[in-house]
Amino acid sequence: MCFFCNMAITKKDEGGFNTLHPFFFSNQTRILVTGFRSVSREAMRVARAKAEERRAMAIALEQEMKAKAQEMKAKVIEAEVKVPLAIAEAFRSGNLGVMDFMRYKNIMADTSMRDSIAGEDIKGEK
Repeated sequence: MCFFCNMAITKKDEGGFNTLHPFFFSNQTRILVTGFRSVSREAMRVARAKAEERRAMAIALEQEMKAKAQEMKAKVIEAEVKVPLAIAEAFRSGNLGVMDFMRYKNIMADTSMRDSIAGEDIKGEK
């Protein structure tokens, strides 16, 4: 609190920005602020409008990124469905033997164990 006028040293103005008490400005700054108050208010309105526009663009971009991440997760799930079919086809065509399949299952078990030690569940989510 200011000793002279009981005003808070910093306070939030109507835009939510922290503003300093006028006592902390120099005399030249005080003259400029009072002389160009209407200009500065208009400049602040423009600045706030631009900031709001940037904020809206950031939110839109965030939503787009969430949608892309969801789309990529769907593609991964779709690819994971094809793995057993490819293994079955490799067995039928003779390109995959029993020992190769057992080695594959061992690698999958090791990966699952490491994920559980790291604190992730099987789907990769914490």
